[in-house]
Amino acid sequence: MVRWAQTSQDAGDLQAAHLLDAGMQELVFEDAQDMIIDQLNSLGTTDALVIPVLEANMRDPGVSPMVVMYLRLLTSAEIARRHEFFAPFILVGP
Repeated sequence: MVRWAQTSQDAGDLQAAHLLDAGMQELVFEDAQDMIIDQLNSLGTTDALVIPVLEANMRDPGVSPMVVMYLRLLTSAEIARRHEFFAPFILVGP
């Protein structure tokens, strides 16, 4: 459990740094990030996050939109960070 928790926390810290470097405020993403890390950390406990619980969480109106928002923020930050690579795939104007 400790190893998984440390790994997920390290990943969360790395993602937070990535989002902050992209100019996003921590207040915008910290709740969603904490929720996702908690979900991941529950995989390493005796009360493992089983498929029915994961499905219920993804259908929960309080969880699902936050996960989608967080993934959109990560995607936006990555596109901004590697804009030269993604430029050919992004249409600008009509």
